[in-house]
Amino acid sequence: MHTARLLLLAALAGLFCLAGPAGASHAVTGTPVVTRLMLPTSDLVFDPLSNRLYASVPSGAGTFGNRVVALDPASGGVVASAFVGSEPGKLAVSADGQYLYVALDGAAAVRRVALPSLTPGLQFALGSTASNGPLFVEDLEVSPDDAGVLAVSRRNVGFSQRHEGVAIYDDGVKLPDETSRFGISNVIEFGSSASRLYGYNSEISEFGFRRMTVGPSGVSSVDATRGLIPNPGDIEFDAGRIYATTGRVIDPEGLSVLGTFPFPSAGPVEPDTAHGRVFELSGATLGEYDPSTFTLRQSYPVAGISGTPASLVGIGGSDLAFRTSADQVFLVHFRDAADTTPPTLSLPGDLAVDATGSAGAAVTYTASATDDVDGALPASCVPGSGSVFPIGRSRVVCTATDHAGNAAAGSFAVTVSGPQPTVVQVGLATNDLAYDPFSQKLYASTPAGDVVAIDPASGGVTGSAPVGGAAGKLALSADGTSLYVALTGASAVRRVSLPSLKPGLAFALGSDPFAGPYEVQDMEVLPTDPGAVAVSRTRAGVSPRHGGVAIYEEGVKLPNQTPDHTGSNVIEFGASASRLYGQNTETSEFGFRRMAVDADGVTVQDVTQQLINGSPDIEFDAGRIYATGGRTIDPEARTLLATFPFGSNGLIEPDTAHGKLFHLNGGTLSEFDSSTFTLRQLYVISGISGTPSSLVQMARSDLAFRTSANQVFLVHFPASGDVTSPVLSLPGDLTVDATRRLGVRVSYTASATDETDGAVPVTCSRASDSRFPIGTRIVTCSATDVAGNVAVGAFRVRVLGADEQITSLLADVQTLTNEALRQSLGAMLADAAAALDSDLASRACSKLQQFLREVRLRSGSKIPASTASEWIVDAKRIRAVIGC
Repeated sequence: MHTARLLLLAALAGLFCLAGPAGASHAVTGTPVVTRLMLPTSDLVFDPLSNRLYASVPSGAGTFGNRVVALDPASGGVVASAFVGSEPGKLAVSADGQYLYVALDGAAAVRRVALPSLTPGLQFALGSTASNGPLFVEDLEVSPDDAGVLAVSRRNVGFSQRHEGVAIYDDGVKLPDETSRFGISNVIEFGSSASRLYGYNSEISEFGFRRMTVGPSGVSSVDATRGLIPNPGDIEFDAGRIYATTGRVIDPEGLSVLGTFPFPSAGPVEPDTAHGRVFELSGATLGEYDPSTFTLRQSYPVAGISGTPASLVGIGGSDLAFRTSADQVFLVHFRDAADTTPPTLSLPGDLAVDATGSAGAAVTYTASATDDVDGALPASCVPGSGSVFPIGRSRVVCTATDHAGNAAAGSFAVTVSGPQPTVVQVGLATNDLAYDPFSQKLYASTPAGDVVAIDPASGGVTGSAPVGGAAGKLALSADGTSLYVALTGASAVRRVSLPSLKPGLAFALGSDPFAGPYEVQDMEVLPTDPGAVAVSRTRAGVSPRHGGVAIYEEGVKLPNQTPDHTGSNVIEFGASASRLYGQNTETSEFGFRRMAVDADGVTVQDVTQQLINGSPDIEFDAGRIYATGGRTIDPEARTLLATFPFGSNGLIEPDTAHGKLFHLNGGTLSEFDSSTFTLRQLYVISGISGTPSSLVQMARSDLAFRTSANQVFLVHFPASGDVTSPVLSLPGDLTVDATRRLGVRVSYTASATDETDGAVPVTCSRASDSRFPIGTRIVTCSATDVAGNVAVGAFRVRVLGADEQITSLLADVQTLTNEALRQSLGAMLADAAAALDSDLASRACSKLQQFLREVRLRSGSKIPASTASEWIVDAKRIRAVIGC
């Protein structure tokens, strides 16, 4: 571990001992003053050095969602807050007050926050198992001697048993030695030194108390003792003792029982042996116990508790704080002064206002306080009156403190409703939807065997075409030229040209030797090749039904395909045509797959189980995979990034260009912030019958979806402010010669300007100076302005192969005036072309070499020197393309 850091901490420890009287008395007399604050929290921890109470706040808390909030322990006022990541949970603060560690339960990670500035820093994942998926925090403790070292009791999600061993992370790097998942230590506590860690099994009936040794290589188990702490619960270490929520107190090194408190229930416990007290909270009663005699001294009723209390912590002196499952935080202050009555706050009820712009609305309100001794007092609120509140639900926290130090806290909610969408309902039987930004048409497949074009503004049908069978799943090419249609029941796919809606190539998917013909389960067009499509195939009448993933190029299946049985039921292309992602939604393996796509087809690169649990579908956008169950992952690192609080599976449509993610469940459309993973707004879509499906984004953030009851819904959000898209400047179609077998690097210039924002960046499906293979490729480019308006355009790049280059060179040779030489050189090139057609590369190389010798020989005499030089360059380039 870090020697320099240890020396610094030792010096600081000496300074702190001189600066403050250890064990200073704080008399507990009379009924405590209790301050109640309404704030959803997941954990609390107190830092005596900054004198702040830190709370982790889940995503559903509006303004403070997915943040750590610093509270004044005296008043309950919000001092500061910081966004830390998805679903912050368990907290741990270092002994030197340097760091706060935050478990991110939505990202299977830990975030380190610098104190007291509350600056988010290092974030690290806890790893994963092959069968149980990502690992999450169950408990965490900072080393008492090293603020960079963290002990974590890890758990899985959805399996029994949940424990996955204890590990040590040094500045985010896991040390090699860890405990076994079978030596269960669900809750952990460091002892008197950084080398001793204690653990307790609160999961299964073994209820073992464990001693562990922490060293430079990690953590290892020493022993396990049953019977010391009966029944499940939590433990706390203080002054050489372990205190359990069941009332049992043990000597953790002597492995002996010292006594048992008569706790009414196994509620949270907070030992305060420096002041000769132990507190335990049972329901609405706070008990104060004598740690020497294990007897009850006094009980204090705490009025107004809802839900289950948790996270009982000391906040200086003998004062306490705790939270409840009903979004409450309580501050318990023991006072000696005669005035023990807190002020009375006068706050408005929950407020609901309409947004006045995309930023939300300025909201004014009145908050005041009065005290029975001091009279009128100021009320301090965060956010303050007149602040701009964002669209969605925010919470205002207000506090007031009288001259005796008694504090009152309260809160109210402010809900800012954004402009409600206009909904157009179309009665039409459909099987799938796809939106084309080039033609700005919504396409629908119908059970009657047609593809229908719909005007997304009015819902009117503008055209249709029969495809030769019941039309099912749709897949649109990135350049908007081709729409692929699954022919349900026909084991085939039809390609339709856009925007003409002209049916074209149809091809069968093959068949399983035992289960018969394959059908389409999912389908995606290669991002850079409108002539190739990836198909996840399914088999009727068998289980599992998955029939493997295959690539069809111009209707011909490429040789490499993925295995059947367990595989990728749903698929998504990534940032390039060479990367395909898949998810097993059929069996409990729930494997996320990375697949490689090349000229021979598709192969599975790796499988990560349980990364996306049982979500029935996935979507790729801007380098992330979004799952309908709420999880968001980095598909290349195969790590969990966040979890959206959907509450249930539904339909999703990521729109990260506008900072949004939409989730549709029944008739409720939810809009989430794609950066903070919190809910922005709910929209109710009335009139829905049947089951919604096929949620797709249209222009801007408008949406469309269909239902099983022959409905299509078009959801249009009101435009505000800048509604003009940028103007793209793209090259025209390019034709270039290949310089080698792999093609050629092609450079081009693409730019965009916006009338409001000026120059804006352009993103293209194949970047300038990329290598383009022989053949024709579509380059699709887009630009998004600050307001979220998008411009999309495309151009073609045609790379000529050896045969086309020979044809061009032959045409040049026909301009020679010397007939004999013209015929001789022309015959050599014709022979080379014929050899290529017959796959006789060596003969083609030989004929081109003859051509080179003859041109060099006649240069300057029968062939102009400049012309000869050009032909020599051309012939050498053609030979390089052939591979001579």
